[in-house]
Amino acid sequence: MSVNIFGHAGSLMPGKVWGRNYVTPRSALAARLPSASHTRSLILTTYREVAHSWDYAYSVADPGWTGFRGIVLIINEMSNPQATIGLHFGREWRIRRPYVYRYLDSRYVDDFFRDGSLRISSFKLFAKHDDEQRNDATEGQGMVWNRTSEGAGQTMVAVMSQGHNAYVLCGSTFFDSSLANIFSTDSGFRINDTTAFADAVAHRISGFTGGIEGGCLYLAHKNVQRDVGLVNLDDLKANQSEQSIDLAKMMGFFGDLAGDDLFFMKPNRYSHQNEYRLLWFSHDEADLYAEIKCPEARQFCTRFEDFWHDTPKD
Repeated sequence: MSVNIFGHAGSLMPGKVWGRNYVTPRSALAARLPSASHTRSLILTTYREVAHSWDYAYSVADPGWTGFRGIVLIINEMSNPQATIGLHFGREWRIRRPYVYRYLDSRYVDDFFRDGSLRISSFKLFAKHDDEQRNDATEGQGMVWNRTSEGAGQTMVAVMSQGHNAYVLCGSTFFDSSLANIFSTDSGFRINDTTAFADAVAHRISGFTGGIEGGCLYLAHKNVQRDVGLVNLDDLKANQSEQSIDLAKMMGFFGDLAGDDLFFMKPNRYSHQNEYRLLWFSHDEADLYAEIKCPEARQFCTRFEDFWHDTPKD
């Protein structure tokens, strides 16, 4: 089993990359564009295909313009042994991954430990939840910037949304009765080895192409900001004789800038959940949820009632 470290996430590849993917649906950036007096070059693009879409982007060659404001983001309990990943830097380096606690009603826990029944959700379903603690209409969405002071300065920005082909399972790294109360649940289970669990589930996801796992980032503003220097807009054209931007090139540029960050960014108001999530990507757009049976995933989990000493205290 090989290990690839890229950006800020370790990517374990069990057959297919447990890595990253990008998707971008329609947004409403046009209404927030700066006035013409601030805009020296403007790109407004729209792109859509089965698994990717591009909306609006623009370039402002004015380092003093601050029409958009946001936080600069440069993203870069022991009854079982915690799972580790072994790396080799000449000598071994091990990574301890967290336990992940799923707070659920007991009937769903019973179903899982009986025959492996699991419901894997999606960002679309998160936006429809009636429960305030589970509802987040901005999942996978944010602003992606390239801002540089190089030369005369340049700012390029896109409103993006990722994850339309992703199935998502969430839990918390906290084991505490307060979270059970918040989610109004009476049971749950702990995932002891998140990567092995993800690999088992991956075999039950239709059209699985890869995935990623990690802890969420809690921010006042969901902004991803980079500085890759001045971008030659001519390089984003289909050819030198064309005046218009090639939409696929533009989508690829901002997709590379965004990386995996938008999958894990959440508003500060959810920070008490201390969420850890696993995402499985599919060839096709995800349904609201996937109902699967994965009995082989049970070996990597422990129901709350089976803990020895780490029962949450009031």
